[in-house]
Amino acid sequence: MGIRDMLGVRGVPVLVIPCRAKAQYCIEDYPCIVDNGWCQSGQPSVQELKENIMRYRPQFAIALDFDLKTSLRLKERYPWIKWVYPAHKREELKVWRYGFLVGFCTRRRMPNQGREYTLREYLSEVPRGYRFLLGLSWEDLFELPLDEFDYADVAFVFSNARFGKDLRGRRTSRVDPRQMLIELEQLIRSIRRITDYL
Repeated sequence: MGIRDMLGVRGVPVLVIPCRAKAQYCIEDYPCIVDNGWCQSGQPSVQELKENIMRYRPQFAIALDFDLKTSLRLKERYPWIKWVYPAHKREELKVWRYGFLVGFCTRRRMPNQGREYTLREYLSEVPRGYRFLLGLSWEDLFELPLDEFDYADVAFVFSNARFGKDLRGRRTSRVDPRQMLIELEQLIRSIRRITDYL
């Protein structure tokens, strides 16, 4: 199972994992993403982003929050990467016109930097093919319409694994991130089948 099985499946977003986790756990079936430094230090860092791009050669990268000009330069410098622009303001939803995937920031990912738009506005402004869910969590599986997103980052799987927790965040004695990813894919597909049935 993995990305090869998910490509072309209507209503199932492509799961994207952090590059550090991909390297640590030797997981090859999923594309990886590098963060702009926000998750580590609360502030984007061009230098850290460039270093991680050269180190991991990712398929995806998170552009700089609130800095479209620099993000466009980075996009030109590293054209093989699919760039995700984390949209905080409603006017930033139009960055797909520059070729960016538009990141829908969940509140859990950005506790101090909420969104100035609703999910409905996001879905009406951002066309299919450009929708990226940043910070997918266990709760989002049941609260957000995952079938409306093309991609989703699943960093929570690896943060849970690091602290000895399962997908739901419960303590467990055996943690296997690969198995957790398979279970997550199966769960997303099951949710999709249920919503199709309803």
